[in-house]
Amino acid sequence: MATPGVDHVQSAVTSSLPLWAAALPVAGALVVHGAGRLGAGGRAAMAVLIAVATTLLVASLGPLVAAGPVGYALPGLLGVGLSFRLDALGFSLALAGAVLWLLVTAYSAWYMRGGRALSRFYPFCTLTLGCTLGVFMSGDLFTLFVFFELMTVAFYVLAVHEQSSEALSAGSTYLYLSIAGGLSVLSGIFLLSGATGSTAFSPQLEALLGAGASPRLIAAFLVVGFGVKAGMVPLHIWLPQVYTRAPAPAVALCSAIMIKTGIYGMLRGLSTVLLPASGHVHAASFSQDTGLTVLWFGLLSMVAGAVLASLQANVFAVLAYSSISQIGYILSGLGAALYLGWDGGVGVAGVLYHSLNHGFFKAGLLVAVATVCLYAGETRLERLGGLAGRLPLMAVAVLVAGGALLGLPAFSGYASKTLLHDALVEAYYRQPGTGMWLAEKLFKAGSVLTVVYFARLYRGVFLGRLPARLAGREYREPWSVRFVTGAFCAAVLAAGLFPNLFWERLVLPAVGGQGFVTHQLGGLNLWQWKPVSSALTVLMLGAAVYLVAARYRWFDRRYPALLSVEGLLVVPILRALGGLDRLVDRVLNRGLDAGYGRLCGWLKELMVRIGWAERAIDAGYVRVSDGTRGSVCRAARLEEAGKGVVDRTLSCAPGGLTRAGETHTAGEEDPAAVPPSISRMGEWLTSANWNVNVLVVAVMLMTLLLVLVFYGVTRW
Repeated sequence: MATPGVDHVQSAVTSSLPLWAAALPVAGALVVHGAGRLGAGGRAAMAVLIAVATTLLVASLGPLVAAGPVGYALPGLLGVGLSFRLDALGFSLALAGAVLWLLVTAYSAWYMRGGRALSRFYPFCTLTLGCTLGVFMSGDLFTLFVFFELMTVAFYVLAVHEQSSEALSAGSTYLYLSIAGGLSVLSGIFLLSGATGSTAFSPQLEALLGAGASPRLIAAFLVVGFGVKAGMVPLHIWLPQVYTRAPAPAVALCSAIMIKTGIYGMLRGLSTVLLPASGHVHAASFSQDTGLTVLWFGLLSMVAGAVLASLQANVFAVLAYSSISQIGYILSGLGAALYLGWDGGVGVAGVLYHSLNHGFFKAGLLVAVATVCLYAGETRLERLGGLAGRLPLMAVAVLVAGGALLGLPAFSGYASKTLLHDALVEAYYRQPGTGMWLAEKLFKAGSVLTVVYFARLYRGVFLGRLPARLAGREYREPWSVRFVTGAFCAAVLAAGLFPNLFWERLVLPAVGGQGFVTHQLGGLNLWQWKPVSSALTVLMLGAAVYLVAARYRWFDRRYPALLSVEGLLVVPILRALGGLDRLVDRVLNRGLDAGYGRLCGWLKELMVRIGWAERAIDAGYVRVSDGTRGSVCRAARLEEAGKGVVDRTLSCAPGGLTRAGETHTAGEEDPAAVPPSISRMGEWLTSANWNVNVLVVAVMLMTLLLVLVFYGVTRW
């Protein structure tokens, strides 16, 4: 390849097949649901048929992808449009995911027989397949985000399938963290789109730096968001809970392929979008810093997952922390690749190869262990043992998957783990220092601890004395379980014995298609003494550590919660948030409640006092009104009496005096001759109404003043 990064912008052949490959299982979920009329067997058979058709459709895209990327767009959908683009990287993961889904679905037809709510399990299992394939066939970050979130919701139904309180609690933890992770991814997409106007899978680091945006903030959002789904420490807490509560087929699908969508999102976001298209100094510095961050998160996940797996009592909890540890291997390789820039092809190759290998050997391991636990009716290690003689095929299958898990020669994990280790060594030679030296030693320490927890798992389930309560059971796997288990073992051994078969057809084209330098990779030549001796040394050290730990019963001790990641990080954070919530409740909620109560009491007292004053005023007004009416009546009687006196006086007076208002006759005397005392009495009587009004008003004012003075003295 001449120039790193050129293939990112290679034009794609237009074809709608990637869209149909993702849409087939989504539509098939409705068909599976409708097949419920045929019974549980008919529904399972239809789910298997949909998985077969999907696998064939994805496989048919191989020749097209070999000639170049295949793309298709749906403009205007969801307002911005959806873009589908399948290249060698997406095709390898999509094909592996379809094959794994087919095998696990066929296994679930036996495992879930007679189970509850199968009309819900199989449709959502098929729907989750379509959403997962949509992630691998996305053409930009926004389309990837849409299918990423749809997959989250669809798998939630599988995680809470048992509907027990524990399953619902585990599902809630998974859903809350996944939604938070999705929002984190969406925040990174918004920042990227706002700065460059594009979310395409192409190098955009220089454009971000030119626009003044912060690529470190975008990288942080993407690492956190995709790290939740991948099970990266310390964002892993949902994974052990789901492993121990969800049905085994759902767990196998989650571990084998679904958590790889988080790895795929990091590959696209960090090793494509946020890698520089040229040798810009600031861009190279950003890539190295991001690579170191991802590398150390990977090493933390690797070692912490292996340590915690060694201390678990539940079989599925051991396998859950094992997946976290293996994701740590993949993240360490991705960090080394980012640190090396476009020369990190060996790291990207190790990431992709180990993702594919882990999918097959971990699914095989889960299927075999789940079969044993289903027959035994137990999942705790101390209650199992001695089952190798009753289920020999399952014992062999677990050994084969364990060989790949440990990275032993002739098993699939050997090639991919060797590539990951070589990426760390190359990063060390690029810039020697204590940090890279320690990273390589932690990588080996994680491999030693892997031997420890696998030895404990295998011995606890298959070796030792068979418990008496398990001796009377019948152990005979059906042909479907044997076929599925045999297929997983064949894939693990084929990838281990013929590593170049998958390397040349899947891994190498995918690495070159991303623009990484591949001329130094060539063919795999792993059968050398140094990598073989390193793998054997790790095996012997792990066996020695396990024997010492078993001899002194380290696995049976109760260790403080602070030794776990939850105890170190999650529980303190939750306690701090709980304390903050209580503080806010005490200061705000309770304080506001108390203040509101006191205010209501004051208002009530004020209203009582106002009501008392109102009644007092009403009573005074009534008394004043009564007095006023009496005064008016007395004044009226007085006026009538006065008028009677005047009339009698006038009638008795000589000279023909007339009453007021009458005219004089010719012989009448002058009115001026009327006596003065009678004239003053008439004037006073005519003004009696005005005097009465003044008296009434004065009495009312005095009464109101007395009422107010009395109210103030007695109440305040």
